[in-house]
Amino acid sequence: KAVGDSVFAGSVNVSNLLVVKAVSVGNDTLLSRVANLVDEAQTSRAKIEDFADRISAVFVPLVVSLSTITTLIWMLLCAFHAVPAEWYADEGLVLFSMSFGLAVLVVACPCALGLATPTVVMVATAVAARYKVLFKHGGTSLERTEKVDHVVFDKTGTLTMGRPHVSSFKLLHVDLDENDLLEATASVEEASSHPLAKAIYKFVREVRGLEKRSRLIWLQETEGCGVSGVLGDGRRVDVGRASWIGEVTGGKELTAEVLGSRKASSTVVVAI
Repeated sequence: KAVGDSVFAGSVNVSNLLVVKAVSVGNDTLLSRVANLVDEAQTSRAKIEDFADRISAVFVPLVVSLSTITTLIWMLLCAFHAVPAEWYADEGLVLFSMSFGLAVLVVACPCALGLATPTVVMVATAVAARYKVLFKHGGTSLERTEKVDHVVFDKTGTLTMGRPHVSSFKLLHVDLDENDLLEATASVEEASSHPLAKAIYKFVREVRGLEKRSRLIWLQETEGCGVSGVLGDGRRVDVGRASWIGEVTGGKELTAEVLGSRKASSTVVVAI
């Protein structure tokens, strides 16, 4: 980030002092808008919920009526001695008859129909948010996912691992040894706290399996640009943005065509 750039709540400041002007606070922040999006998704209604409500409007009174009728029928059966008296001798005629009415009510469970669908929507959107998936129209979107067989993403970089990694690298000078360049770069990047530095160090040590051979005796970080270091054998290593490397080394302008940069990637240049 440079002077005048926008920063969002939740961003990580690695190592420098920032003076930030708050232009959006409270409900106007990006983080708050994302939270509101999740809330709206959880409370939005799906078509199946409206359908369940229409059925419940008839089903609930029907079940309660059947339960009442069942209770009355058993009370009449007991009253006219159609049922052996020993069946209800301990609990009485009323409680005995009500147990059958309650059984009908429990088995039919009319409340489940009205509660199940909104509960599913709330749980599903919460679980999806935990995995970084946000539904703009919760119930409606979830209902339509049943028919989805293809997903199209609008731009490169939408899907990430959540951490940077080295995707490719190339030598601009044929005189350099590849492994020597990578090992020298890792020796300097090891002392930096920048996320890209950590990614490069991990690539050299773990992916390429190169062990540490160089000793770092001097290091200087230039915020927003890169890092410079001097190794034990006297070599100076500069790692950072292409424009900054051009300034530090006094070399030619390093354009995207020269570097072979790819879209949605951060290009890091190394000069020895």
